[in-house]
Amino acid sequence: MGCGSLDREEAWRCQSQAGRHVPGRPSAPTFGNNELLGHGVLLAAEVVSPHSQRRDRVTKLRAYAQGRVPLYLLVDQLADPATVTLFSEPDESSYRTCTPATAGQALRLPEPFGIALDTRRLLG
Repeated sequence: MGCGSLDREEAWRCQSQAGRHVPGRPSAPTFGNNELLGHGVLLAAEVVSPHSQRRDRVTKLRAYAQGRVPLYLLVDQLADPATVTLFSEPDESSYRTCTPATAGQALRLPEPFGIALDTRRLLG
């Protein structure tokens, strides 16, 4: 799933397309026709499925950090308890900050989003 806005005044739009890259803002740097360079992405989000557990929890976490994607949101309904985790402050191989929330706990996304996510809706 990817979310983006062309500028602050426009409404946010979310799109989920397996195997495809979500187009970015016009100012986002691109690599090829359908890919964004990491420093042009504001937030990457993944939903863990039975077949993607290691990839989402480990491989993509590392790749997004190395690509300097500022925020990585992991929706993990398979964890015990089910958790939505926001990773921030990327470094060479991981994120320095990890903020988990379980169903019912608000999870605040920093600017430019400036919203609190309803984890019940994401984990329900």
